[in-house]
Amino acid sequence: MPQPAWLVYGPPGCGKTTWIVSHVKQAKAKLYHWNARTDRTLREGRESLHRQVRSQEPLFVWIEGADDLTPESQAFLRRILETVSPSVQCILECRDPNRITPAIQSRCEWKQPVGTESFRQISKPIPRAESDTISESFMKGENPIEQIKGYLNNEDTWEEALLA
Repeated sequence: MPQPAWLVYGPPGCGKTTWIVSHVKQAKAKLYHWNARTDRTLREGRESLHRQVRSQEPLFVWIEGADDLTPESQAFLRRILETVSPSVQCILECRDPNRITPAIQSRCEWKQPVGTESFRQISKPIPRAESDTISESFMKGENPIEQIKGYLNNEDTWEEALLA
């Protein structure tokens, strides 16, 4: 029997993506990401998912939005989880684990990031002066990416958000 998939759950912004990416980096493995929120039927990804889960090299297969899959797609996903190679770790990310069928839940090890509150809801907004500068650049037809990168790379901003 393959190793259990990880069922990573929590509200939007609680750190699911950060948790997943940090585990992949720590393992120094490759990551295959499939967004089930945009392909709820897995029609486009079935063949690709089958190939990935049979990989012989260390690989994480992350299915984002597994709780948005249709019941038929979840039945297909259950069959995929039964054929996973020992070198592959499947990660099912979801907001509401109760929307995952019991057949899939039973094949998973449940993981919840430490932060159960949404970072998006508790974080401070971009300071008005910086927000205005970014908006003005955008309105002038300029690309504000460098300003946004500067804001995100500013350690004081992150310390401020973490202390809030």
